[in-house]
Amino acid sequence: MPVLTQLTPALREIPMDAFDPACLTVGTLCVGDLPEAKRFFGFGEKVIEQCLSERDAYRNSVDVFDDYTFCVLTVVDAAHPLTHPDKVALLFKQNLILMVTLADEDGSAEGIFLRAATRYKPEAATMDKVVASVLEGFIDRDAQALAAMALDVGDMEAEIASGKVDRAFNAEIYERRKQLLYLRNYYEQLIDIGEELLENENDIFETDSLRYITMFVGRVGRLSTGVQQLRDSLAQLREAYQAALDYSLNRVIKTLTVLATVYLPPTLIAGWYGMNFRHMPELEWWFGYPLVIVLSVVFVLVSFLYFKRRKIW
Repeated sequence: MPVLTQLTPALREIPMDAFDPACLTVGTLCVGDLPEAKRFFGFGEKVIEQCLSERDAYRNSVDVFDDYTFCVLTVVDAAHPLTHPDKVALLFKQNLILMVTLADEDGSAEGIFLRAATRYKPEAATMDKVVASVLEGFIDRDAQALAAMALDVGDMEAEIASGKVDRAFNAEIYERRKQLLYLRNYYEQLIDIGEELLENENDIFETDSLRYITMFVGRVGRLSTGVQQLRDSLAQLREAYQAALDYSLNRVIKTLTVLATVYLPPTLIAGWYGMNFRHMPELEWWFGYPLVIVLSVVFVLVSFLYFKRRKIW
C-alpha cells in the first residue's frame, strides 16, 4: 500500500487507509496504485483511463470534477527542452495532493514534488501554499536557464558582427527556436492549470484569495514573456544573419563586376586585333605589339585608380 505524507497537524508518514480528510496530506503514486486510490479517495474511472492513455502522449489536460481537479503535466527541463520530458498527473482534492508518475526514469519529478510539498512547517502549511510550492518546484531553475539562453543569443549576435558565421549558424538558430517553442507550450499549460485552480469551482481551497497560486501564475507569465522575447530576438538574429550573407554576396559580386570592367578594354583590344584583317597596318608595324601592351596596362591602371577614387572598390 502506498505511503502518504501527512503535513498537518504534524509531519508524519501514514498508509493510504489512514488518510484523514481534516489533515493536509500529500503523496506520490504509480499508475498501478490508481485502482486502490480510486477506492479510498473516490476518483472517477476517467482518471485511470487518462493516465494510461496519455502516458506516452505530449498532450496535456486539466479537468475539474465535483470534488477534485485532475491534470496531466509534461515537465520540460528548461536547460535541455528537447530531451525526453517527464510526465506526471496531479490530483487535487480538499486537503489532499497526489502526484501520479507517468514517465520519470530518473525519479527527478518525484523528488521535486516531495521537496516542494514538505517545505513548510506544519503550522504554516495550507492547501494553496503547498499546491503553489509543488507547481513552482517544476520551474524553480527556469529563470537561470532562460538567462543562460539570453547570453547565448548575445554571443551569437557577436559572431555575426565579427563575421565568424558558417552554414551551421542558421541550423543553430532553428534549434534554439524549437527549444523555445517547447518551453512556451510548457508555460502555457502551467498557466492553464493555475487559472483553473484559481477558479476554485469545486471548493478544494478553503480561502478565496489564493495568493500563492496567483503569484505562481504571475511568475509563469513572466517566464512565458521572457521566452517570447528570446524568440523575437532569434527572429531578428536570423534577419541579421541573412543580411550578413547578402552583404558578403554583394561584396563578391561587386568585386567580380569591378574586375570585369577593369579588364574589358584589354579584352576589347585583344578581340579587335585578333580578327587578322589583311589591311591592318599595326600588324606590320615594329612598335605595334609593345603599343598594345602599354595601352592594356594603362587602361587597367586608370580603371583601378578611378574605382579607388570613387571608393567603389
